[in-house]
Amino acid sequence: MTNTIKSYIYSLPFKEDKVFINNLYLSCLLTFLSSITPKASDLERISKLKLASHRDVEIDELLSDSFTVDDVIVFHLDTKYRKYIYLLTKKVKHLIANDLSLILNDELGSESVLKSVLVRDIMDKGIAKEDEE
Repeated sequence: MTNTIKSYIYSLPFKEDKVFINNLYLSCLLTFLSSITPKASDLERISKLKLASHRDVEIDELLSDSFTVDDVIVFHLDTKYRKYIYLLTKKVKHLIANDLSLILNDELGSESVLKSVLVRDIMDKGIAKEDEE
C-alpha cells in the first residue's frame, strides 16, 4: 500500500521540492488511512443497522459516503492543498483497489482453484438433482 502511494506521489511533477513531495506523501498516506478507518459514529450506526437486519448494501453506502474534503489531513502543507490531496487520495484508493483486484484475479485464475470451483459446482448441481428426484 505504501509503495503504491509513494510511486504515485513521486511520479507527480514536484520532484525538485523534496520537502513538499514528502509532506504531500504523508498527507495522502494519513488521509488514506483515516478514510478507511470508520469513525465511532459510523460504527454505532452500522451496529444499529445490523441489529435492525438492514442489507449490507446500505452499510456499504454509509461507509463509502463518509469521506469528504473536510476529512483530509494536511501534514505541514497549506490548507489550499486540501482539495488536491483529496483528489490524490481518491486516485490512490483507485490504484490500491486495482492492485487488490489483480491479486484476487491471479489467485482465482490458478488452475487448481478453478478446478475446485468447477468440481464443487458440478457436485452441487448433482446433489440438487438427486434431491429433486
